[in-house]
Parts: sequence; C-alpha cells; structure tokens
Amino acid sequence: MNAPSYSIRQLFADLELEPPSFVPAAQPPSEYPWYMRIFAGIGAWFAALLFIGFLLITRIISNEVGALIVGLILCAVAVGLHQVRQSSTFVHQLALASSITGQILAVIGWAEIVDGSLIGSALGVIVLEIVLFAVQRDFIQRLISTLAIITAIHVIVGDLSRWSENFNYIYLLLSCLIIMFSFLLWLDPKIHADQLWASAAPISYGILLFMGASSLLTNAVWDGLALRSNFFMLPALVGIICLGISIWMIINEFTYRLNPIELGCIGIGLLFSAFIGFNTPAIIIALLILVLSYWRGYWVMFGVGCLALISALSLYYYNLNISLLYKSIILFTSGLTLLAIRGVVLKLNQKEAL
Repeated sequence: MNAPSYSIRQLFADLELEPPSFVPAAQPPSEYPWYMRIFAGIGAWFAALLFIGFLLITRIISNEVGALIVGLILCAVAVGLHQVRQSSTFVHQLALASSITGQILAVIGWAEIVDGSLIGSALGVIVLEIVLFAVQRDFIQRLISTLAIITAIHVIVGDLSRWSENFNYIYLLLSCLIIMFSFLLWLDPKIHADQLWASAAPISYGILLFMGASSLLTNAVWDGLALRSNFFMLPALVGIICLGISIWMIINEFTYRLNPIELGCIGIGLLFSAFIGFNTPAIIIALLILVLSYWRGYWVMFGVGCLALISALSLYYYNLNISLLYKSIILFTSGLTLLAIRGVVLKLNQKEAL
C-alpha cells in the first residue's frame, strides 16, 4: 500500500495554523485513469477536426457569412457542452476544440466581411471574446479569450500608431500590463474574499503570458530598439517601481522589522536590478513575477517566472557587446556572489533559530 502524499494543507494542520487562501481543497480522485483521459481528449479533438472536414467537403462553408455563422454556432455549442454537469473528459475536450474552431471561423468570416480591416477585425474579436468570457466557466477557454483580447488591443493600437515605423506603443502597452498584473496580485486576498478569482485567474495568467513573451520579443535586439524609441526604458521603470512596492507590502504584511543593513541590501538589490534591467526590462518583469507569485503562493505562475528569468538573463548575456572571456568572468563572479549570499542567509537563519 502506497503511503499518502503529504500535502500543504496537512502541513498547516499539523502546525495548527490556518491554511492560506491559495491552498486548494482536496479533490476527489478521478474515476478514469490518466491514459484514458488522454485518449478521450485526443478523440474529442479528432472528432472536431473530422466535423470541420465534413463542413469543408460538403461546401456548407462557402463564403464569409457562412464561416461567421458556423463559427458562432460552434461557439454556442461549446458553451452548451461545458454547461453539462459531470461532463467527461471527452465532452470537455470536445467543447474546447469546438470553441477554438468556432472562434477561428468566426474571426476569418468577420475579417472577410470588413474587407480585411485590421481595426474592424480586432474590434470584432474583442466583442466576441468578451461575450465568450462572460458565458464560459472553463479556465482554459477564458485564458484563450484573455489572450485574444490583449492581442486585438495590440493590433488596434499598432495600426493607429503605424507600428511598422514606430515601436513606442509596445512599451506603453507593456507598462500597462505590468501595472494590471501587479494590481491583480496585490488585491489577491480581496479577490478571493469576493469569490472573483474564477474570473481574475485567467486574466492574471493571460497578462502574465503576454507580458513575458512580449518583453522578451521586444528586447531581442535592444541596442537597435533603444535608438528608435524614447519609451524603451518605460517598462523597466514601471517594473522596478512595482517591484519596490511589492517588497514594501510584503514587509508590512508580515510586520518585519528590518535593520539598516537589511534595508540597504534591499536597496542595493533594487538598484542592481534597475541597472541591468534598463537594457533588458524582461529581467525586472521576471523578478516581479517571481516575487508576487511566491508571495501569493501560485506555484505554476512561479514556474513561469523562473522560465522568464532564465530567458531574460540569457538574452541579456547574449546581447552583451563584450568578448567571451569577459562574459565567462561575469558568470564566474555572479556564481561566487550568489554562493556568498546563500551562506550569509543560512547563517542568519541559524542565529534566528537559536
């Protein structure tokens, strides 16, 4: 007989502490093994693809109006399937596949109707995704709607700003995403208390994914972009301010009493982050994600932040305009510094334990 896994909730029970709001309640085991759920999901997607093939072969979708109507019908069917109580994995995946297919057909049909207008197409996407977000209850589908809405906003602002010649709007929107993500995590206890996390969670993760990806893509060649935009350092500035506010809120929440040395270390850390982050704002954004997600206990979000930090540091290392010898020295020095910091932290923890 296998020993039961020791959960976070059991740990808090043993310590006679109230579990934090982020610890999920125990879920009953599924009646189907994992490999059956995988095959059921594959079967659902295969069934959806066969249905689309049937529509194309029979030429039911013959024009843009037909594509729009069929797409909206598929979206409605997906919403109806998801409302079924105790739905199986097959039904759940079929609803997801139908929803994605329907959205693609509806967007293609609407884009043809408005003669390929970027702003008109993006406005149609925003309206459709807002409606789907409101009527859907599935996390993945709401996450897709959030990503589609943010993408549509980028398309609209980019078209208005003549994005092929001006990159300023990218940094402005990225700064707005940083502020929105910070506020969602800062207000996390109130969101849970008001039982709004089911709606706030996909928004948070959608902003997180788009923010992390766009920060890396816009910094791919930061030497060239910095010369073409006066707003290049704006995301780094906004990110370092939000990071400082987050650290201050954590200190106040746990009523830490920091001595001048500890405050100085925090200040030096923020200044160092700002120094390297002004060339690669993705580093500051990744640090902000790590601090907020660890504070609130969202480990999936924390994992995404780790990947974002590794990618941002790799990008910064690659873009350094120095020889490989100096890069190796920087890596060696950074490793020794981190080991020294780890040693100091372990000694301080031992003194507090005594």
